Amino acid sequence: MKLRSNRTYILPTRYGVIFGIVILIEFMVSITFGHPFAYLITFISSSIIFMSAIYTNSSFQSISTLPIQEDLVEVSQNVIFRLPLELSDKFENKSFRVCDDQTQIYRDEIVTFDKAYVDIYIGEQMRGVHHINRVKLSTTFPFGLFRAWRYFDIDRKLYIYPKLINSNELMSVMQSNHSSNESVDKVGQNNEDFLEHKKALETDSWRHIDWKAYASGKGLLSKVYTSHCDNAYRVDLYKGSSEEQISTATSLLFKYYNESKGIEFYVDDQLLFSGSDQDTLKQSIKFLCLFNRNIA
Repeated sequence: MKLRSNRTYILPTRYGVIFGIVILIEFMVSITFGHPFAYLITFISSSIIFMSAIYTNSSFQSISTLPIQEDLVEVSQNVIFRLPLELSDKFENKSFRVCDDQTQIYRDEIVTFDKAYVDIYIGEQMRGVHHINRVKLSTTFPFGLFRAWRYFDIDRKLYIYPKLINSNELMSVMQSNHSSNESVDKVGQNNEDFLEHKKALETDSWRHIDWKAYASGKGLLSKVYTSHCDNAYRVDLYKGSSEEQISTATSLLFKYYNESKGIEFYVDDQLLFSGSDQDTLKQSIKFLCLFNRNIA
């Protein structure tokens, strides 16, 4: 039976069961001998287990999940994604066990106001998409006598892109491609379709300055074009490309983005994405996660 999300569940741990048996024995001794000290010990022990149940059960009242901002993850032996948390003023530092509801790989995480997130491992994954349905958080705070847990609905796709090539190998590939005029090429400066304005930089060509905008008091703005723009680099990929070629294309896209260069991503000589912003990078990488793969 699948337990419902956003509800807190609680059960005694094995230590809680043992502690409960001890309390039962203490109570039987108290009834049998009627000694005041035995009654006091039974009362204190019962108070501990009662307060432990209350505090453990309330562990999730001051915690909630926030939307996942970064949904791109590199292929590795331990694919991980970060789940941000929202903590109320009443939150106390706690240790949680967290896991993806599908993979059931558990990990202990300490949550504080300075570390308001949990890292969740989903194990080794291939290039593609991993659907995160919900995440389980559990804790035995404060005494380890009870375990409380709650399922949080996430319903998010995690895009797992190929492992990036190191800089030395990438430079070697780029030199090879440039010499054979394949895969990667710097695009010429044939401005075509206007896309947007950006704040003009000293390195921008004066031909791209929007003088009309400057005359109207908007300051120095440079024009950005959709297909061909300064510092735009072309990345080509074709149907049937190998995993190594897909990994190279992914590495190049990240390289050009980090260098603030324009990107033009072509598949079978058809332009799919162009630009120098983060959205262009994400759209291109997500496409590569699904490229040549039958993923629903």
